[in-house]
Amino acid sequence: MTSGNTLNSPTVIKRISPTDSYRTLGIHISPNGSNLGALQTLITIVTEYSANIHSSHLNRSEAIASYFQHLIPKPRYQLPVLSVSQKDCDHITSIALMAFLPKIHINRNTARSIVHGPIILGGLAIPNIHKVQGKDKLHLFLGHLRLQDHTGTLIAINLSFLQLNSGSQQFILNEDSSIFKWIESGWMTSPWDFMHKARIQISCPNHWLPKPARKKVIFLIH
Repeated sequence: MTSGNTLNSPTVIKRISPTDSYRTLGIHISPNGSNLGALQTLITIVTEYSANIHSSHLNRSEAIASYFQHLIPKPRYQLPVLSVSQKDCDHITSIALMAFLPKIHINRNTARSIVHGPIILGGLAIPNIHKVQGKDKLHLFLGHLRLQDHTGTLIAINLSFLQLNSGSQQFILNEDSSIFKWIESGWMTSPWDFMHKARIQISCPNHWLPKPARKKVIFLIH
């Protein structure tokens, strides 16, 4: 392709496969929605952090500050637009915790229910990346729907498509996500799964719900 009046100096546009991951504004995505590139980037971030903190001479308070103020914001910037599974999130978190916990004088094999549990119940309240992703995606989802901006319109369309694929006449986000095994994983299924596990229900008055087109029509899910 050429630019402006420079007709004699063409620019080669690299062809990108739908499965290729490329870097946008701080996030690695691919046209087919795969998170493999972003996942590898997140693993690299926590691996470098683990190596640095393992060889450092930080005291307990400095190690805590490094985890909450340096490490967590890096994946948190990317997570709302990704759909990283809980298994992958736990793997990423584990890499960081194996180096971080000894620095704050906690056994690295301490039960994760204690590590991530709330302080009021005797836990350490160290963020779990999967829960951080779930909360931030839910905040983004509800925020744009309420604003009714361009992104909110795209989310509403995606939600209606999810509703249609589900075969249910009930508001899909308040249904048990584990039942709908035929629906492909995507951005919308991630907050849906999070809401089900956290027992969160929401109301969306303007959301489209399918109605029987004729008599004796039966929905797949009642």
